[in-house]
Amino acid sequence: MKKIIQTFLVFIFVFSAQSIFAESIDRYHVDMLLNKDSSVDITETIYYDFGENNKHGIFRFIPVNFKVKGQEKWKGLKERKMEFNNLSVTRDGLSENFITENKDSSGNYFIKIGDPDKTINGTHHYEIKYTVDGSLRYFNDIDEVYWNALGLDW
Repeated sequence: MKKIIQTFLVFIFVFSAQSIFAESIDRYHVDMLLNKDSSVDITETIYYDFGENNKHGIFRFIPVNFKVKGQEKWKGLKERKMEFNNLSVTRDGLSENFITENKDSSGNYFIKIGDPDKTINGTHHYEIKYTVDGSLRYFNDIDEVYWNALGLDW
């Protein structure tokens, strides 16, 4: 009986420790506003729970290149690069530090959000705002906005 209780207590400790230290995205929401000049203003709202982990912030990978499926014959396009600008980031309503860099040879943006000299834990509310140009695709019968709202590496 003693061995069963010891095993049970170890089991509870291991699984309770995992839930304490687990990170998660509690909410993720994307708003898009299509402008008259065909640019798109994007606001990403992320509620990120670091748990008890001490971290510097979050990473966000934003793909700005995409295959032009269905338009290869139109203007000879095989791939399109969107222009990415007007980036701003807040955490809990206050301006947040960030740096951008190209993660891959395609020029997709990799954003490191947070202060490298400070750590945080618990739940935080991030708002990432930016504008993209070149996300519209034109066909004979329709036009469409192409945007991968979740990006890659999630």
